[in-house]
Amino acid sequence: MFDTRHLARFQQAFLGVVTGPPPADQAMRVHHDTWFFGLIEALRGTYPVTEAMISPDAFKALCRDYIRKHPLGTPCLNAYGDSMAAFLRNRDPAWLADLAAFEWALSVAHHADDAAPSRFEDLLAPDGVCALHPSTQVLWLEYDVMQMHTASDRMPAPLAQSILVGRTPGDAVIWLPLSVLEAEFVARIGLHGSLFAVLEHMMPDDKEMPILQALLARLVQNGLLISF
Repeated sequence: MFDTRHLARFQQAFLGVVTGPPPADQAMRVHHDTWFFGLIEALRGTYPVTEAMISPDAFKALCRDYIRKHPLGTPCLNAYGDSMAAFLRNRDPAWLADLAAFEWALSVAHHADDAAPSRFEDLLAPDGVCALHPSTQVLWLEYDVMQMHTASDRMPAPLAQSILVGRTPGDAVIWLPLSVLEAEFVARIGLHGSLFAVLEHMMPDDKEMPILQALLARLVQNGLLISF
């Protein structure tokens, strides 16, 4: 009878060769290089503007370093690269980590599960329960990296702001800048799950209420809220 323990040891040894430092054996080097090439291509697909801003060669070197420190832990390549922003946080240029965080949010929004969007009447029901769409995220960024997606030759200016990223029912990934008030409103929707509970906690005044009403309209129109 075949001893599966031998297979397990072989698989573990093979994985170590493929994912570790480049092996001297040329036959194994092919498997090692193929593994790394696949992960680099996955990261290139997620971070195209990051690559464009630092050059393909610099990005490839960065990816190799990232792959060694952050091995693939899931069979889904779309989920690989989630630690890139943290990996870049103390590197120059200073805005690079924010750019990576923004590109990762775009990727998450693109690949997120689908869900039926809320209607206004669902949100206004006394017992209505709501949540952010699975694609919806709020980022706090220190640099204006969003404009680099339309003018990638421009350096981002320091501009601390909150950004909402999500996917519309038409599968368009969008982003919206948020004020401090708006960012708190979105965060509390995720926390409380009820529009009435959010307003009760925030107690907006006469100047703030129209701002929140306009934001709520944009969230609903873009399908960024769901109801239960």
